[in-house]
Amino acid sequence: MKNIINYIIVNNLGDIQLNKTFKELTTLKIGGKIELVFLPNSIHSFLKFYDYAKDLNIPIFILGSGSNVLASDEKYLGIVVSFNNLDIKYFFVQNVVTVYAGYKVAKLVSDMARHNLGGIEFLFGIPGTMGGVVAMNAGAYGKQISDILIGAVCLDRAGSIKYYTNKELQFGYRSSLVRIKDLIVLWAIIKLENKSKDIINKETKELIVKRKTTQPLNTRNAGCAFKNPKGYYAWSLIDGVGMRGAQIGEAKISKKHPNFFINERNAKAEDMLKLLKLTRNKVLEKYNINLIYEWVLLNFHENLLM
Repeated sequence: MKNIINYIIVNNLGDIQLNKTFKELTTLKIGGKIELVFLPNSIHSFLKFYDYAKDLNIPIFILGSGSNVLASDEKYLGIVVSFNNLDIKYFFVQNVVTVYAGYKVAKLVSDMARHNLGGIEFLFGIPGTMGGVVAMNAGAYGKQISDILIGAVCLDRAGSIKYYTNKELQFGYRSSLVRIKDLIVLWAIIKLENKSKDIINKETKELIVKRKTTQPLNTRNAGCAFKNPKGYYAWSLIDGVGMRGAQIGEAKISKKHPNFFINERNAKAEDMLKLLKLTRNKVLEKYNINLIYEWVLLNFHENLLM
């Protein structure tokens, strides 16, 4: 790890942080220490770093806003990369916008509204970054990022860069080729529509009211824990097995929205995982439906995930 740190410093590739924790860097506020956090100052710097680091057999995890991650309490013996410090956030020509991976989509909605560009209001209130949103095909209220995405430039784990069209990204419900192939999104290209900023602001305010009514926003959570099975709502299945409000330690299922799992104060990762697994088992037993995680479960031993 010392060689990588020296390489980053000597080549002025960005900032490094030692002794950070996933508890600090995720919205769930759970997780252990991280050996090294790297914040590249540009995409070029990240690519130079990755070309050096990819063959060293050290795990590299790309962390957006940490809004869908449950990390274990054990130390992560690898490198966490954050694109939050990139020198360029986005640029646009008319209504076609190129957005770099680390930019928060809620901020993008507000930025584009000032230019009377809309069509992404459904992302307002989602705490993710563009890279994570593309990877998950995130969305809300019947719309998703694939509806407006033209394509994305991604890096594969072997170090090759490729532009993928919308079709090539094989979008599905909360899935994409990015997750299937473990690609790294560098930037995405979306097409917006001409729209009055007053209308956009009105719609985003209405969305916030709707979210506050149905979701436990002022809690430590990571969004919906499970994907909706075809023809069902995950929250309804969880409610149907009596798990609304269930709790293990300081890990708790929200009473307002049972697909939101909350860290009450200082929940242990193991307790949160136990609560997730207990919920899955109860749903499987009663409905014969296997709930699929929407969260990313990171740095757990394989036997704990069974």
